[in-house]
Amino acid sequence: MVKKSSVKKFVRVFICAIAIVVSFHSPLYQAGIVYGAADVTKPVLNSIEVDKEEGMLGEQVTVSIGAQDSESGIEKVGVWYDHPHSDRVIYKVIRSAGSDGKFQAVLDVTNDLEEGLYQLDFIELYDNAGNKITYYNSHTNPSYRTNLMDMSSGDFTVKGTTGDITKPVLNTVEVDKQEGALGESVTVSIGAQDSGSGIEKIGSGMTIHTLTGLSIR
Repeated sequence: MVKKSSVKKFVRVFICAIAIVVSFHSPLYQAGIVYGAADVTKPVLNSIEVDKEEGMLGEQVTVSIGAQDSESGIEKVGVWYDHPHSDRVIYKVIRSAGSDGKFQAVLDVTNDLEEGLYQLDFIELYDNAGNKITYYNSHTNPSYRTNLMDMSSGDFTVKGTTGDITKPVLNTVEVDKQEGALGESVTVSIGAQDSGSGIEKIGSGMTIHTLTGLSIR
C-alpha cells in the first residue's frame, strides 16, 4: 500500500519539474532577458549655465542644463522662467542632450519678451523609468519648498524689446437688470481696456446671497 506522504512528495517533485521545463522554454529565457531591480532613483541636477548674461532684441540666449541618471537615463528636462513684470512664463521641454551631454534650451529674444531680469522658477527632470524630480530656485520660491537651490547662474537680462508690460484696466461693471425672475437672464457688461497688446479675455467671479443667508461663490 502506497503511503499518502509518498504520493504528496511525488506530486510536489512532478510539479517542480514541469515548472523548470516551462521556464527553460520561455521566450524570455531563450532571449537571455534577465530582470533586475526596478529603477526608483530620481535624476540629479548638476549644473545650470547661460551663454550670455544679456540678450538684445534679435539675439538668442542658450540655457544649458547638466543632469544625470545613472540607471535608466534622462528622458526630458523642463525649464521654467518667469517674465520680470507680469504673470507670463517661458516653459521649454528638452528631450535630448547635445554633444557635450548637456540639455540646451534656446530662447529667442523677440518683442514678445519683456525687458528686464529673467530668473528660473524651477527645473524638472524626468528619467526613462518614470521618476521625476523638481528643483526650485531659492531666490524665487518660499523656504518651505523642497529641493531648493541657487539658480542664479541661469539668470539673464533682456534689453531692447518693446514687450507690453502694462496691465489691463477695469473701467466699468454693469447689469441690464437688478432683478431676474425665473426663466429670465441677466447680462453683466465689463468695460476694460489695454493700451498695449489689447484685452485677451476677461474672467469674473460672483457671490450669490440666498434667502437663507448663505453665500455661494
